[in-house]
Amino acid sequence: MKIINKLIPIAIDKINESNIFEKNSKIIPREYKSYVSSFGSSVMQSGLLPALAFYHANSEVGKKRVKIMTIIFNILKNNNKNYYNTEQENLFEFTQKRIDNERQIKKDIMNAAIAVKLAIRTYKFSKND
Repeated sequence: MKIINKLIPIAIDKINESNIFEKNSKIIPREYKSYVSSFGSSVMQSGLLPALAFYHANSEVGKKRVKIMTIIFNILKNNNKNYYNTEQENLFEFTQKRIDNERQIKKDIMNAAIAVKLAIRTYKFSKND
């Protein structure tokens, strides 16, 4: 829990730097709440690489989900600059290149995802249509 407490302020910074907000506001579209909530379950049920592949899918919804993965990747890069200082463009590509260290990467990703899940609750979400 100590690591998650350390990651929450980083998560807030990375959310603020992201482009998940509605235009000219600090309101997050409601669907991002479900993307964040379902990510951990996806990793546990499908495995790390399949879940990351799903979240990086090249569809309209995938383009939105990838924003969550970008936030998580930016948290990892901020928290462990030595290991996550990388040329890879995204979390999926990074994980593929370092699959030999999957256990540690999965732990880091899950901690960052939990921090995002907790941090995102401090924002307002759009109303249901």
